[in-house]
Amino acid sequence: LIKERNDSEFSGRDLQTNALTQAIQDLFENSEAVGGAVAIVDPDDGVEYSQGFGLADRDTNMAYTAEIVQPIASISKTLIGVSLMKAQELGLLTLDDEVNDHIPFRVVNPNFPNNPILLRHLATHTSSIFDTVYYYRSYIFREEIPLSLCLKIPLGYPTVRGECFFFRAVVNGNQEMTTNEFLKQLYGENEGFWFLSTFGNYAPGTQEVYSNHGSALAAVAIEGASGMDYGAFVKTHILDPLGMSKSSYDMADFATNEKSKLYPYALQPIPEWQSLTY
Repeated sequence: LIKERNDSEFSGRDLQTNALTQAIQDLFENSEAVGGAVAIVDPDDGVEYSQGFGLADRDTNMAYTAEIVQPIASISKTLIGVSLMKAQELGLLTLDDEVNDHIPFRVVNPNFPNNPILLRHLATHTSSIFDTVYYYRSYIFREEIPLSLCLKIPLGYPTVRGECFFFRAVVNGNQEMTTNEFLKQLYGENEGFWFLSTFGNYAPGTQEVYSNHGSALAAVAIEGASGMDYGAFVKTHILDPLGMSKSSYDMADFATNEKSKLYPYALQPIPEWQSLTY
């Protein structure tokens, strides 16, 4: 009876799995998505379901499997928050430390010079630091974005087409530098990209405004407190203990047949890129 019950249980699970796979496959076939993967994780039992759909590379017809490495964006900021907590657990810093205690340049909101920016403010996006137009300076492409990419976008996508031309004009001339150098240019007092509107007209800790570069400053503070490169800190203290062997801040760590291309512009792929921030 026990064996029959287990067989029936697994048979029912197989039927559910097949139905789920078919439903997701139907969604992909009726959308503009090129490829992707879906996973269901149980807190106690681990991965219950994982399946890839579509293509990781249209040019080579490479299938998108559950093992493909996918370029991601700001979900990586979750790791900055976890890293701050880990650094605090290790006694390297506290969330109520001033950011200037752990970075090699000074960051002060000139509208409130006597109100220090704390690591807690960076983690909660209440630092009074804005991204500004120089946000796009952080994208470094290993190849230039070709004009042909933008021209291939159908005229029926005018917003996307315009964004592509703008993005191409801005990022193709970006220069590679360290995260420290880039953020110093942005927020270091009287540096090259610094100007008054980089900071809010409110005291740190009083208003929440999402800031990509504020999060990056938190990562630089972790470097200062730990004496380690931020990526190495994350690998040592978070990724390796969790067995996340296919996670990295640099897509160059993976072979071409291990990773997906990005298709943000009406199914047109963009060249591989790296961010100066996290």
